[in-house]
Amino acid sequence: MLSLRRWTIALAAVVLAAGVAMPVRAADEKADRKAMDKTLVSTMRDVMNVGVDLYNSGDYAGCYHTFKALLLTVKPVIDHRPDLQKHIDAGLAAADREPVVWQRSRALRGTLDDVRKALATGEPLGKPDDKKPDDKKPEPPKPVTLWDKLGGKEKVEKIVDDFLAAAAKDPIASRNGKLVPTPEQLPDAKKALVAFISSQTGGPIKYEGKSMKEAHKGLDITKEEFDADAKHFKAALDKTGVKA
Repeated sequence: MLSLRRWTIALAAVVLAAGVAMPVRAADEKADRKAMDKTLVSTMRDVMNVGVDLYNSGDYAGCYHTFKALLLTVKPVIDHRPDLQKHIDAGLAAADREPVVWQRSRALRGTLDDVRKALATGEPLGKPDDKKPDDKKPEPPKPVTLWDKLGGKEKVEKIVDDFLAAAAKDPIASRNGKLVPTPEQLPDAKKALVAFISSQTGGPIKYEGKSMKEAHKGLDITKEEFDADAKHFKAALDKTGVKA
């Protein structure tokens, strides 16, 4: 069942198109067809833009019903163009055969483009183009990972730098310097910690080091030391602007 919003959009399409075209027909049955077609082409563009905005926002059903309402409204107005009326019928039928709604929207967009072009030029409807529009399914939005929220590689490296520097100065966290990496070990330690964080937060960097259990085997980390490390890591997150 259509949502109230979609019904509103569909109704707006009907009112907008009919509101422009009907006065021309009622005023004079012999009104200038070219003038009417020109007005209709402009009106169709405005309504189609509503549908395009819906499609681009992910509301494929709203787009489909907007395009369908527009075609159904335009069809009786262009009784001087039976070729286009038949094309609209064929386009609606073809769209209904599409398996998913975003494909139906694209199919109706093609029909609308054909009708607008024929009305704008006054030329007979040409042979349908054998080329199909790119029906590539819209890619779903990429999920935001914890790694993304941390700021990616650059920010995580900064977090690790700040954490290791602060922990090294803390006699509890560093066990009076005994747990501080040597200058030679520091680059590899930073690289391993960044990779470990990546592997735990959905990042792209693969961690190939030891498990945490193996890496800390025999160190007998106390609760006090663990809490000190946690405090410095949280401070590094806060310093980088990441909420812990």
